[in-house]
Amino acid sequence: MARISGIKVPIWLVVEVKEAHQIFAVNSRDHRMSEFGDIYKGATGKFIMGYRKMEAEILDMFDEIMAKAVANNLNDWNHRRLRRRIDPPGCAAGPDPKMSTEQRDQFSKRFQLFELQLEDESAKNDFFRSKIEETLGIFRTELDRIKALPANRILQEPSSPSNAEKEFRYIAREEVDEFFKASNGDHGVFFDKVSTTILTPYERTCGIRKIPQDKLFELENILSKYYPQGSAEDDLKLWKSYKQKMTIYAANRRRTWPYKSTRKNKKRQKTSKNDDFSEENSNSANDEDGSQEFSGQDPMEILRQFLTSVAE
Repeated sequence: MARISGIKVPIWLVVEVKEAHQIFAVNSRDHRMSEFGDIYKGATGKFIMGYRKMEAEILDMFDEIMAKAVANNLNDWNHRRLRRRIDPPGCAAGPDPKMSTEQRDQFSKRFQLFELQLEDESAKNDFFRSKIEETLGIFRTELDRIKALPANRILQEPSSPSNAEKEFRYIAREEVDEFFKASNGDHGVFFDKVSTTILTPYERTCGIRKIPQDKLFELENILSKYYPQGSAEDDLKLWKSYKQKMTIYAANRRRTWPYKSTRKNKKRQKTSKNDDFSEENSNSANDEDGSQEFSGQDPMEILRQFLTSVAE
């Protein structure tokens, strides 16, 4: 409600925002009019427009329909006045005689407002660009970390048997040739010697899943190169059989480790303690039964029973 006594209906105001060169029809209770003091025709104050407080003046006071109609007509007239064609000056020196000082001030204020809006938008764009670059930097760092993991290393392409220039990574070619000659055509003996040389004792006992992938690829490459089975499927079957043998060997070795026996001894100690505890419980239970058997009898009767049992 307007701050006018005696009026019980909402008052609509025709407000001219001078800096924005716009005319609005607003309710007297609108939040944009909160910076005004007293509301009356011709009053001046601050009008909240967007994110700024601008100088404004109340041109008139009507009901809602009339205020909107007046505001629209005044806006149209104001736009036509500001957009009318201005003839170029007759000479280069001096101001245009057909453009008044007030018009030049209005245009300069409008340009200043546009510059402020441009600065705000550029600041928002810079902030958004910095956030995007920061996010992309985090993604690139994470991608580099994932690429550097052992499972994502780019391994060497398997070389053909005729390509003797390429060397193996974890074993010398001369050593592999010696193992091949000593095996006499038995790929089991050959694979056992090669795997013992390439893998460490811990890797041989920890299982296939904990062996580095590049070592497994090299073992598969050596086996298929020195003992080809005629097709890729047969080579894969042979390699899978040796993987199963390596898994069984690792499982058997883990069963014989010292910490397994200590764990069993601890379990045995726990079971023995439990047995002792159960025996004590049984003895205490028997004592309680005996005490319950003689409870409630005459002491002389108990003595007589004891003497007869000794005499027998």
